[in-house]
Amino acid sequence: MTPPFLLAAGLIYWGLWSGFLWFALPAALILEMAPRANWRWDVSDKEFDRLTDFSNFMLIVCGLYLLNQDGPHGVFELINWLPFLIFPLMAVQRYSVQGRIDISSLFLSVRRLRKKGLHTPRRIDLTPSYFGLCILAAAVAVKHSPWFYPSLLLLGAWGIYGLRSRRYALPIWAAFVIAAAGVGYLGQQGLRTAHQGVEELVMDWFRDRVHRYQSQTRQSTAIGEIGSFKLSNRIEWRLQPEPGQAPPELIRRATFQSYRFGAWSTPEQDLESPERAGEDEDIWIFSHSGAQAAQFRLSGELFRGRGVIPLPHAVKSVHWLPAEQGQRNPLNTFIVKGAPEFLTLDIHYLRGKDLDLPPQEADLSISEMQQDMMQPLVDELNLKALAPSAAAERLGKHFDQHFGYTLELARSEMNAAPLRDFLYATRAGHCEYYATAGALLLRSAGIPTRYVSGFAVQEYDRLSDSYVVRQRHSHAWVLAWIQGRWRVLDYTPSNWIELDAPDSSVWRGLSDRWTLLAFALQELWMRQDSDDDDNTRYAWYLIPLLALLGWRLYRRPRRQRKAEDEALIAGADALRGANDASPFDDIRKALEKRGLPPHTGETPRRWVRRLALTEGEAIRPELLQRIVELHYRRRFDPRPQPPDQARHLRELVERWKTPD
Repeated sequence: MTPPFLLAAGLIYWGLWSGFLWFALPAALILEMAPRANWRWDVSDKEFDRLTDFSNFMLIVCGLYLLNQDGPHGVFELINWLPFLIFPLMAVQRYSVQGRIDISSLFLSVRRLRKKGLHTPRRIDLTPSYFGLCILAAAVAVKHSPWFYPSLLLLGAWGIYGLRSRRYALPIWAAFVIAAAGVGYLGQQGLRTAHQGVEELVMDWFRDRVHRYQSQTRQSTAIGEIGSFKLSNRIEWRLQPEPGQAPPELIRRATFQSYRFGAWSTPEQDLESPERAGEDEDIWIFSHSGAQAAQFRLSGELFRGRGVIPLPHAVKSVHWLPAEQGQRNPLNTFIVKGAPEFLTLDIHYLRGKDLDLPPQEADLSISEMQQDMMQPLVDELNLKALAPSAAAERLGKHFDQHFGYTLELARSEMNAAPLRDFLYATRAGHCEYYATAGALLLRSAGIPTRYVSGFAVQEYDRLSDSYVVRQRHSHAWVLAWIQGRWRVLDYTPSNWIELDAPDSSVWRGLSDRWTLLAFALQELWMRQDSDDDDNTRYAWYLIPLLALLGWRLYRRPRRQRKAEDEALIAGADALRGANDASPFDDIRKALEKRGLPPHTGETPRRWVRRLALTEGEAIRPELLQRIVELHYRRRFDPRPQPPDQARHLRELVERWKTPD
C-alpha cells in the first residue's frame, strides 16, 4: 500500500530537479484527488489496451525527436520525459473502477493469450512503478548536487515507514535506515565508477569499429551533441621517424568537401589503385616526384585486414604492405583490403609539398543557410577584402584571441544552431567545431577549402623511442587553396592535446607498455620469412625470454636504479644551466631582433611553420624545425634527458646561428 501523498511527493520531486514543476504540481493534485473523489470511470481492458498503445506511440515519437535533436544525449532526455508521457495511463488507472490494470494491457504477448482465452486475469497497481519512474527521471535530470542523495534518502524513508516492522522501536529502525543509507552511498559511488568503466569499454569498442570502418565518402561529427565528449586512451598507431628527423605533425585518414546537418561528405568518385612494385617489399607508389623524401615507420592494427591507412600529406610511396587490394580516391584517402591484421609500413613522403587534386566546384560549395550564418563574422573580420593568406591568418588570430577549447559541450540556447552557437555565443568547442567553422568561413570569403580528419602526432615515448598515436589524438583540420597550392590550417587551440590528456596512472603506464611490447613482437613476427617454419617458431621463443628479462629488470636493486637516474639528471642539469634556460631561447631572441616575434599565444612549432611560409630559406626552416623538435622533448618529456641529446640541441643552435 502506497503511503498517502507519496506519489505527489515523487512527482513534485521530479518537477523540482527536471524543471517540469509547472506540470508536476497540477499532475500531483490530480492523482492525489483520486482516492477522495466519489466517482469512477468504467474502463474496459480494451480501452486500457488503446491507452497503453497511445503511451507507447508517444514514447517512440518523442524518442525519435530527442535523438534527432540531441544525439545520444537524447536518451537521457527521454528518460526525463517519462513521468509526463506515462501520466495519462497513470491517471486513468487511479480514476478507474478497477483501480488497477490487467498485465495483458502492458505486454502484447500476454494480450494475444487473452484473445485466445488462455490468460488468467492478473491486475497490478502502477503507483509504485510510477513513483520509481519519477525518482529515476529526477536522477537523470539532476546535475552534481550535494542535496540530491539526502533528499532521496528522506523520500525513500517516507515510502517504507508504513511498511516497517512493529517489533522494533522507531529509533532502532531509524538507525538501520541511516546505516543502509551509508552503505548505499558507498555502493552507488562504486557503481558509478564501474558504470563509467563499462561505458568507456563499450564506447571504445563501438568507436573502434567506427574508426576502422570509416567511410571514405561520409563522416559524422560530434557537432551539436551535448555533454562530455571523450575518446579512448588506446594506442592506435606508432611512428618511428628516421634518426635526426621529426615526424609529420598530422596524418590524415580522409578528406571531405561538403557539410550538411553535422556530417562531412564527398561525392562518390572513381577509385584507382596506386602503382605497385617490388615483389619482396610490396611497394605502393603514389608519386614519381624526384624530390628527396622524408621517411618514418608506421605500425598498427587493421580490423580483419581492411580499413583506412592514415598517411601524411604528399605521400610518395608505402613500403612493406602485402595487401590483396589497395585503392585511393582523388582526395588521397587510401583503403586496403586483404592485408595482415598487424602492419609495419615504411612511409616515404615529401615534407611541405602538395600532391592533392586542385580545387573543384565542391570545394567552394556552401548552402544559403550556412552563408547567412557565416556572413556576420566574415564582414566583421573583412575577410573578403584580404588576400587568401592574410584572410587565413586573420581568422587564426581571431580564434586564438577570442575562443577556447573544451570537451564539455553545451548550448547557450536549446534550439540554437550548433555552429552559430559556437561562433557567436559559447566560443568554445573541440577540433571538429574549429575545422568546420574555419572551412565554411573561408569559403564564404571565396577561398576553396577541404575538411580533413586524421590524427595529431604529438606524444613521444622515450622508452620505445617512437611517437604513439592514441584514439584521443583524433583530430580535424582544414586544407585551404592559397597561392596556388593546398596549405594546412589547424585552427584548434594549440593546447588541446594537454587538455585532452587524462590523468596519468599506474594502469595507463602498464597498458602502454603492454601495447608497445605487442607492437614490437608483431614487428618481429612480420619480419620473419613466412615460408621458414623454424624461424617462425624461434620468434615465439623470444616471448618467455622477454618476460624473464622484464622480471630481472624489475628485481634490480632500487638503489642502483636511483643512482643511474641521479647521474642522468646531474648530467642534464649541467648542460641546461642553473636557470634551466633552453638553447632555443637564443633563436627566439635572434628572430625577435629581426622583427619576427611570435604572435600572442603562438607555440614555437606554429611560429616556425608560419615563418617558413613567409620568410622561406632566410630562416633555414629545415634546421629550425629539427631544433624545435628537440626543444619540445627537452621541455615536455617528464623523464631526464640524456646529456648527449642536450649537447646535440646546443650544437644545432650554434650551427643555425652561424651563417653558411
